Amino acid sequence: MSKVKKTVVWRGLFWTGIEFCVIESKAGGWLLQGTVIAMFQKKPMRVEYRILCNSNWQTRRVSVQQWLGTHKRKLVLRVDSQQRWWRGSHQLAMLRGCVDVDLQFSPVTNTLPIRRLGLKVGQSADVSAAWVRLPHLKVSLLRQRYNRTSATRYHYQSATGFSTELLVDGFGLVKTYPKIWERLA
Repeated sequence: MSKVKKTVVWRGLFWTGIEFCVIESKAGGWLLQGTVIAMFQKKPMRVEYRILCNSNWQTRRVSVQQWLGTHKRKLVLRVDSQQRWWRGSHQLAMLRGCVDVDLQFSPVTNTLPIRRLGLKVGQSADVSAAWVRLPHLKVSLLRQRYNRTSATRYHYQSATGFSTELLVDGFGLVKTYPKIWERLA
């Protein structure tokens, strides 16, 4: 695989903030890493994340560090070849079979199923994701549906009832996530 490296900056629309992200091909897979600086619950927040995927964009390891005010939290998840998710030595049975991680605070995780599925216009697919939510870095199962409506648009829907139209570039990176994120560079 030839070396691929992408950088992107998003501006938060739902909360005041900005995200810087680097995506690069690594031997046998992909590394996504970034930093979010924002205001959350009227406190300054910084979140740093690293997501390691295999060459098929399947999540293998997730590391998140969050500072909210003066309080620091850390989350590390790993996924084995049988799609079992682990937090330390504790298996998260509810996530068995999940392929993707969904970081509530970053649009980059929409790229994972978009790249992995390779949907053609008019096709849709259901996915299950390990949903990491703020402020406690709580992890739960989130069922999602991606429907490719054009070369650059996906209708995204989650089991929470939330749905939106994602505008993406040719690599599958979000350009516009209405009312939540917009790409600056």
